[in-house]
Order: sequence, then C-alpha cells, then structure tokens
Amino acid sequence: ENIEIVFTINSKKVYIDGVEQELDVSTEVTNGRTYVPLRFIAETFGLTVNWDDENGTIDIEDQTDIEDEPEIEDESVIEE
Repeated sequence: ENIEIVFTINSKKVYIDGVEQELDVSTEVTNGRTYVPLRFIAETFGLTVNWDDENGTIDIEDQTDIEDEPEIEDESVIEE
C-alpha cells in the first residue's frame, strides 16, 4: 500500500508517511537485534492483532479475510 514507517531507535516517535505519531514503547536494539512494536506495525497496515493468553501466541489477521470466512454451524446439531 506504499505506506512508509520510519522509526528512531530508543524513541517513542514514529513517522507514518511523514506524519509524527507516538508509540506506547520505544524501539530498541538489544544484542544486535532491533525490536519494534509488532501491534503498531500490523494495525498500521489494517491488520487485526489478537493475543491468545492460553497458548502464548499472537494471531494477526487481515480484516477482509475475517469478513470473507463462512460461518461455522454448530456441529452438535444434526439435521435430518
């Protein structure tokens, strides 16, 4: 979608297509790896982010994919 995201290390400032915004947490470099807020990036691209506490996983979905999924009927009800 030609969106430009510019982070500054150790700063809560971020620029989306040249417009300044503020993050909840700063970006950082730890042990040679750069960490940026995943939720912020995903939501900037219009994705939905859900945390599954039970499994300790993150689920990222495209909202259009969610809307296009067919509804699952209750399998416990058997029609004859």
